[in-house]
Amino acid sequence: MRSQATPQAASAQGAAPTATEQRARLLALLDQCQARDQAAPRHNCYLAPASTSPLDEPATDPARWQGFI
Repeated sequence: MRSQATPQAASAQGAAPTATEQRARLLALLDQCQARDQAAPRHNCYLAPASTSPLDEPATDPARWQGFI
């Protein structure tokens, strides 16, 4: 006759992880993220500085309003 007893591991399935387990899991996740970031190719792209010319604003661009004048 087979035993109907529940395995011991099943009792701990719903239990919350301990602080040590959470810390270990987070450290492993950080290591994975850092490794992925270091392996990713880097692209240097910079935005041009903002223009201070009022003619660069879309509302004051003469070419935009050429058909209305």
